[in-house]
Amino acid sequence: QVTAVATMAIAQGRKRFAALIPQGTYGEATLAGLRTAATAGGAQVTKTSFFNPNDTDIGASIRELGTGFEALLIPTPGRTLPLIASQLAFYDLDKAGIQLLGTALWQAPEDQASLLNPSANAVRGGLFAAPSRNSAFTSLFTQTYGAAPHPLAALGYDAAAILSQLGLENARTGNNVAQLLLRPEGFYAPGGYAQFKPNGQTERSLSVTQITENQGSSQFTERTRALPLAPLPLPTPLIPAASAGGWW
Repeated sequence: QVTAVATMAIAQGRKRFAALIPQGTYGEATLAGLRTAATAGGAQVTKTSFFNPNDTDIGASIRELGTGFEALLIPTPGRTLPLIASQLAFYDLDKAGIQLLGTALWQAPEDQASLLNPSANAVRGGLFAAPSRNSAFTSLFTQTYGAAPHPLAALGYDAAAILSQLGLENARTGNNVAQLLLRPEGFYAPGGYAQFKPNGQTERSLSVTQITENQGSSQFTERTRALPLAPLPLPTPLIPAASAGGWW
């Protein structure tokens, strides 16, 4: 998720990143991801500051950031973001053209009202990455459970669906599930394309969404949509075959 939003910010020309990170394992993981993504994109993380996620006043942590950066990662739940953003505004950081970046925590259904409320003006333009919305899955989930799914609910569904698929494949071929799980073509699922790596990590296609304003109302607008299937690789080498008048 952090790689997706950082990559978009870098493509927009932003090269100096900062991170306002909640204390704990999740915050440390997102910070590590930001540093990796920034280095890969020729950018750098110039400022970092940690805060207690249970505190309502994090002014000291914001002051510690100072200035001199163009994008700011805030991996915090959407319900707390407006409060944090208003404190950024108090220190005039909202006037510096800083791109706010977040994770899928911003899109939890119970937090959407907080982010889209007119009083949350300081979060407009913020970018976050999350599994792509699947209207068919959302409709079925809502019909079954009487409420809209959390954005991460599709991942649990994906896990069960993939294991069911691999169980059938195991019965048909005799290949063990671990071997089948690492197939290079990956898997299509409601949460988007996913590929499992031998090192235990998962690569997943994600959508990047922006909090925008349309005719005075805030909304979520997908800037890039998750790939539903694996990208098809070009054949290599692709060599001109002059004698055949084409390519091979």
